[in-house]
Amino acid sequence: DQPWHKQPSKAPEEAPRSPKPPGKAAKSAVSLGKLPKEELPDFLKPQLAIEAFTPPTGANWIHELKLDGYRIQAHIDHGKVKLFTRRGLDWTHRMRPVATALAKLPVTTAILDGELCAVRPDGTTSFADLQASFEHGERRPLTYFVFDLLHLDGHNLRELPLLERKAIVEKLLTQLDHPQIQISQHLQGDANAIFQNACSLHAEGIVAKRGDAPHRATRSPEWLKLKCIRQQEFVVGGFTLPSNAIHGVGALLLGYYNDQKQLIYAGRTGTGFDAKTHAMLRDKLNALRQAKPAFQRVPSEAQKGVLWVKPELVAQVTFTTWTADNLIRQAAFQGLREDKPAEEVRREEPTVAPSAKQERGRMPMTQAAIKPTTQSSIAARVATKKKTTEDSAPVRLTHPDKILDAASHLTKQQLANYYWAIAPYMLPHITNRPLSLVRCPEGSGKPCFFQKHVNHTLPPGITGTPVPDKKTGKIEQYITLSTPEALAGLAQMGVLEVHPWGSQNDDLERPDRIVIDLDPDTAISWSTLCDAAADVRDRLKKLGLTSFLKTTGGKGLHVVIPIKPKHEYAAVKEWAHEFV
Repeated sequence: DQPWHKQPSKAPEEAPRSPKPPGKAAKSAVSLGKLPKEELPDFLKPQLAIEAFTPPTGANWIHELKLDGYRIQAHIDHGKVKLFTRRGLDWTHRMRPVATALAKLPVTTAILDGELCAVRPDGTTSFADLQASFEHGERRPLTYFVFDLLHLDGHNLRELPLLERKAIVEKLLTQLDHPQIQISQHLQGDANAIFQNACSLHAEGIVAKRGDAPHRATRSPEWLKLKCIRQQEFVVGGFTLPSNAIHGVGALLLGYYNDQKQLIYAGRTGTGFDAKTHAMLRDKLNALRQAKPAFQRVPSEAQKGVLWVKPELVAQVTFTTWTADNLIRQAAFQGLREDKPAEEVRREEPTVAPSAKQERGRMPMTQAAIKPTTQSSIAARVATKKKTTEDSAPVRLTHPDKILDAASHLTKQQLANYYWAIAPYMLPHITNRPLSLVRCPEGSGKPCFFQKHVNHTLPPGITGTPVPDKKTGKIEQYITLSTPEALAGLAQMGVLEVHPWGSQNDDLERPDRIVIDLDPDTAISWSTLCDAAADVRDRLKKLGLTSFLKTTGGKGLHVVIPIKPKHEYAAVKEWAHEFV
């Protein structure tokens, strides 16, 4: 099956058929006389998307396949075409066949916004293939997917709703009928179902856009990108040599810049290279060698055998997640980016997508603005695939739509689903221990309280463990749990924090972990806090102790030290005090 976007039916070298006269398509698509007049602008600052954790809700969103290529703004002026990167660099000479095709578009002047991609036989797009086409002259099917129209025949279209702009450009591209120039098609409907189904079909993700919004020349919450796999740019700050002595690299050391313009180490990647990439990277990196690292700090264990380089190259990398040590996991090299300066590379942080309630007060789209789009087979599969409930927590909730956190619009049902999803990772750290729970039954903005004792209001699966009161000697039942169902059931109680003891139920007086709690004053910067955590871990390592870093859920950090439960709390506390 072909995914979402149609496959080219002709070879890229074939000439398109003769276009219709300039301006004719535009007049048939919209009355341009009502739109503001303007001279053809210079390069326009593009609208960029914010990465989101969750798909948006509400009826005014459209959803496009997330493409893996170069953002290109095409300027057409009386048959002459210039192609600009998102930074405004003129790359017309690098993609001449696309410029030649766009020159035959039936317009006098126009500015198109889209993505240049290498399309694989299965219909997916590949940045690695695109780079191979540029760098090695390899034959790849390059396609320009158009998703916006910003200017047309002397008129400014940027205040029109996105759906209207897309409808106009789709008519133009239909008249052009060239295999290398395609419309970036979209779907409307349940965003979560579209996203999940796109991921199941091995797409990179989706971009959700407000169909009723004008063009915004900034990074806007009206465009949201949701990735099935995580991907972003990183700065190359060093490399190791390959073990087989070839002219190539073993691994790349990667980083990103923080707000203080410091290069932060983010881990390494040693996969994704082929023979040509090995040689190309080695040549480029050899020319950038320097004696000292550009990183603010690199863990000592990551410095072995590293050759440092000037931080000038930007690598596109896929990875699964960030670890607790703020390093990328299972990273794979995709290619070098030449359209983004190294100093602009930042760590991409997902946000929470808007909900329907946040959209109240907006004018609804007119029926005329909601125009049908023809989808290829993958779009139909994404739209019609049945939504499953396997990710929903199997627990009974009263008022599942109740908002527990106003800032993120987290509902009770979403909290239960979250606990259910992370149970395999969370349970090993809280099972068979007394727990203190922070309950916020009326939401995080209202008074919250601790609960540690068992009572009759607890949901099924939560049990008690006997703990003697040190003052009275009375045995009290403290909360404990051990199953995913019980963990998910905490949502019914409005539990937003779970605090486990440092010892287990069968040996309460002998802890099996020590926690160094770094709880900063508001004047302490995040970078200083991170340096403090790194210093603590280095000192522990010198003592032969392995430690792990975790966030506290607030603004601090915990350094957690697993130990064998051989000593009672008094002795462990004394050791911790002496260490501090």
